[in-house]
Amino acid sequence: MAAHPATGRRRAWLAVKIALIVIMVAGLTVDGYVHVNLASNYELIKTSTLSQADLFRVEAAVAIVAALLLVVRPRRYTAAIAAVVAGSALSVLLLYRYTDIGPLGPIPSMYEPIWYTKKIVAAFAEGAALTAAVVLLFVLWGQSAPSVVKPASNRATAGPKLRRRRLRHLRGMTSSCPISTAGRPRQSASE
Repeated sequence: MAAHPATGRRRAWLAVKIALIVIMVAGLTVDGYVHVNLASNYELIKTSTLSQADLFRVEAAVAIVAALLLVVRPRRYTAAIAAVVAGSALSVLLLYRYTDIGPLGPIPSMYEPIWYTKKIVAAFAEGAALTAAVVLLFVLWGQSAPSVVKPASNRATAGPKLRRRRLRHLRGMTSSCPISTAGRPRQSASE
């Protein structure tokens, strides 16, 4: 028996959603790894309260937790969390790459006007995770997948509308039947 055409579309939607979730998880995981790996290089950049290494470790932990949330509960709200984490990480990376804003309260000055391999990898991972999250949130979860409607094959599985149509059809055939629609036998004209 051939599958209903909507079943194929439903599977395609599911495959796209899974692929986008995998992209988000991979991007956040790479982001977390890069930040943990680079944290020790930034121990000396600090204020009296925080160092840049502390901020890198916090970013790594938040990215890993967001990735784990997506794996454990792939829902719309976890995709939104992933979008916020990836978007904030990418925006901070680009802000401190191109702008020297100096220290902000307990946050040290993290201006670094150069690109190097790990920074580029982190930027691409954060950008991929952000893009996948936005597509998933606003394009795919905003639309519903096509529903699968199975035709009724017999009276036991027929819906109420089909049953009513069949009854109307049968009632229309009662003119030649000796039993009236009220369930009483018809009186013949000869009696």
